[in-house]
Amino acid sequence: MHWSVGQIMTLRGAGLGNEIFPWAKAYLGAKALGLTLVEPPWRTNPRGYHPQLGGNLGSATSYYSLAHLPSINVDRKAVEQIGRRDYYDTLLALRSSVDRSNRPTLLHSSGMMGGYLGIKRSRPFLRNRLLGTCNAISALEKLEEDRPEAVRIGVHVRGTDFTNVDQILPSEFNQAIPLEWYKALVTTLHHRLGGNAVFYVTTDAPSQRLLDDLSTEEIIPKAAANDPLGDLAVLASCDLIISSISSFSLLAIFLGDGNYVWHRDQLGEQGGWLSIWGHENFEHGGGSTKSAIKSRETNPMRIQRGLAQGGTPRWTDHFIRALEEKAMLRARASDLIYYGVIDDQ
Repeated sequence: MHWSVGQIMTLRGAGLGNEIFPWAKAYLGAKALGLTLVEPPWRTNPRGYHPQLGGNLGSATSYYSLAHLPSINVDRKAVEQIGRRDYYDTLLALRSSVDRSNRPTLLHSSGMMGGYLGIKRSRPFLRNRLLGTCNAISALEKLEEDRPEAVRIGVHVRGTDFTNVDQILPSEFNQAIPLEWYKALVTTLHHRLGGNAVFYVTTDAPSQRLLDDLSTEEIIPKAAANDPLGDLAVLASCDLIISSISSFSLLAIFLGDGNYVWHRDQLGEQGGWLSIWGHENFEHGGGSTKSAIKSRETNPMRIQRGLAQGGTPRWTDHFIRALEEKAMLRARASDLIYYGVIDDQ
């Protein structure tokens, strides 16, 4: 066996938030079993990722050829049978089968199964590839000099290809969140932070119109980058992400280390606990979600990364203070490596 190939989500490829799953799994397969990673066919993806992520028609042709060679197919059934949460561990369990096989490729076709928990070991690889592109670096360079001591808040509004609904439904994706929800969050955060915040808006809709819609006499949000990779880099670098119900928001959250807000009504509930995918997890035994609930019940946590917000935002003093402290850490006057000074304690 020579190649590790991720089966793309559609014939020509889907959005970046979805396509990172087969890509990440192919990377983990190559790493775990000493195979050659086959890059996705970015050149044929209609969203135009190839100038940043690389690949020409030749490499795309090579991908489709290799993807159709005889393979060991790691599909959903195979992953379930092995029963490991970590996809890397799943592949290690296949080592003996791979060593005995005379098939040339290992095909990863389980899609988004296992979620981000399953591909967490690929995070450094994805950060390097996605946040190290030219457009991402250019966007981050601008971010570096833009009010470094202000709280950085990324706002991702997804709309043009999502369904407009009167009410956000639990556990349903591809729902367009009403603009009023974003405006309420932006306005209340601005006031709670005493105006010491910068709002960066990313969207698949016409950005200037959206910026105007989110603006007030006090708040003038900024367009992040108007480019998918640049937008992703800005979102992932923010202290707080106000999410859409989309895989692009989730990817930014996965790549970054900041806090995030998720729409309360979209979350499912299990025994008083809220989750994005808990309903699916419980249908398959509930392993990961049940473990998380047990951990939270055993070890109560005052601090949590994700926050649920409905139509009337509620910000605790502790959460606001945590955001302010993140911004304070960027103060150059107190940072020794930037000629800053510190108290002699």
